Amino acid sequence: MGSIVGDIRKGVQTTEEMLTKGTTLTGIGELVSGPQGVTLQPPSDGRPYYLVKNSLSSLIKEMEGSRAVNRIFLMIFLGVGVIISGAAMWKVYKKMMADKEARVNQDTLDSIKAERSNATSRESGGNIPESIQCVVCLGA
Repeated sequence: MGSIVGDIRKGVQTTEEMLTKGTTLTGIGELVSGPQGVTLQPPSDGRPYYLVKNSLSSLIKEMEGSRAVNRIFLMIFLGVGVIISGAAMWKVYKKMMADKEARVNQDTLDSIKAERSNATSRESGGNIPESIQCVVCLGA
């Protein structure tokens, strides 16, 4: 794929920065006392581990900012989902109503046909002379 586009990936570059002596760091993790002294390590229960140059309040603001962005995306996708679900439910409702109306019309038509067949069979055995029949009845 790289020869077609002209972009060839050759690897991943990792950059590390050295801290100068006296740099203040903020660490959120688990403090462990050992033979080498007190060390800060990732929590053993799987919670996040942070080691940043910023203060604790700036770290909290950064986390709350990402939380606000996530909340905005959640609201957008929730709104789109509600609109799509509403449209789908409306289509199903309209189809059900159309089917119900067609069923009612078919039942009405069947009852009219049954009434007419009963009425013609009651009248003189169903033999109506051609001179009395209407134009519509001639074809029946």
